[in-house]
Amino acid sequence: MDLSLLFQGVGKRDNYMSGIGAWAFHSTNFQGSAYEHHKDYWTSENPDASYPRLTVGLDNNQKPSAHWIRSGAYLRLKNLVLGYTIPDALISKWGVGNLRVYLSGQNLWTLDNFYPGFDPEKENNTGQFYPIMKTYSIGLTLNLNKNHSN
Repeated sequence: MDLSLLFQGVGKRDNYMSGIGAWAFHSTNFQGSAYEHHKDYWTSENPDASYPRLTVGLDNNQKPSAHWIRSGAYLRLKNLVLGYTIPDALISKWGVGNLRVYLSGQNLWTLDNFYPGFDPEKENNTGQFYPIMKTYSIGLTLNLNKNHSN
């Protein structure tokens, strides 16, 4: 059995959120422009909210501000491969020299304190991005024994 892991990350980095990622209702025609983190907005009943007062048509929340800066530090499991080589005693009678099966995955896990669902690796995150995709694969490596005769 074999296992391969590749971690990638940055220990100290600040990242800025802008555009529709930071400012609710910023996009043209208000299409899909409110994210989950916009729901905890300031009201007189919710003065400790993480997001400022919601506004439409006013640019109060769109001013450059340190409020939109968060830690961009992260640790990501970029690649994982788990494989198993079938013992020779089980496969040699079929003329197979080597048989390995494996599972692999990319972008399986990320630890960060950035906005949920946003990639901390993307600089000046505007909210207009394709999310990082998790990819899973299953594979087979087969080497035939050239000296085998039927």
